[in-house]
Amino acid sequence: MSTAVLEDVLAKVKQLSAEEKAQVREVLDKIAPEIEEARNSDFQSDEDALEKERQRRLALSKTIMGKYAHLLTSSEDFARRKQEEIELEDKGWMPKE
Repeated sequence: MSTAVLEDVLAKVKQLSAEEKAQVREVLDKIAPEIEEARNSDFQSDEDALEKERQRRLALSKTIMGKYAHLLTSSEDFARRKQEEIELEDKGWMPKE
């Protein structure tokens, strides 16, 4: 709810008589638990959705890591290629830079 709407509601409530204010308070006291419950429910639904998405991504990540586990990572691949270059240079098969 926007601030302007809240300010408008408060201005109107201030104009009510003491009896009318008491009636408004009764109504609000009755519906406050329902509003809080709805907020908590929405929050829990969001949390559940986030957890499900996190679990889905984790499972996907593990699947990909498992599928490509036999491949060298880029740093491992670089180190392997560099070592091969060093060996070729040591044998004189490749000019040094």
